[in-house]
Amino acid sequence: VPVANRLGDEGGGWKCAKFLLDRERLAPALIVRLQRLLEQVAAQVQGMPAFTERLLLAEAEVRAARELLLSAIDDDMQGRLRASKSSALKLLGSELAQRIIAIAYDALGPQRAARFVPLAADGSLQVAEDATSNMVHNYLFYRSRSIAGGTSEVQKNVIARELFGA
Repeated sequence: VPVANRLGDEGGGWKCAKFLLDRERLAPALIVRLQRLLEQVAAQVQGMPAFTERLLLAEAEVRAARELLLSAIDDDMQGRLRASKSSALKLLGSELAQRIIAIAYDALGPQRAARFVPLAADGSLQVAEDATSNMVHNYLFYRSRSIAGGTSEVQKNVIARELFGA
């Protein structure tokens, strides 16, 4: 990159990228999505007592994720956000969403879960007929979240490096 076009110090690109990744992993909308997903799944499995415990545990984890997010935002505003905290939040959110979706699939069974949301002629997603068909789309979306912004394995490495000084 020519010096005239460079942003920041030479060789400082990774430092800038890490700063942006740490903030990307804080995405406040994640908590709202998790809460909404949990509500949708709870509605689907209403009246199925076998799933009550898993739903309650997921609800507790959503609340914990919210508290972790609030703490991370406070740390960021104070200039002390650590990469391990944003990575922990991203890891928790990705894996929690997959556990919530798993409750729906376990409850609804493969005969209903197999209904994919069809694509429109222009390649865009069509509006799903019901919440059940949305579950397949949500399943695939939340699987991709364990890759976007850094895979779960990368998040674990970030956390371990910071905790163990490696």
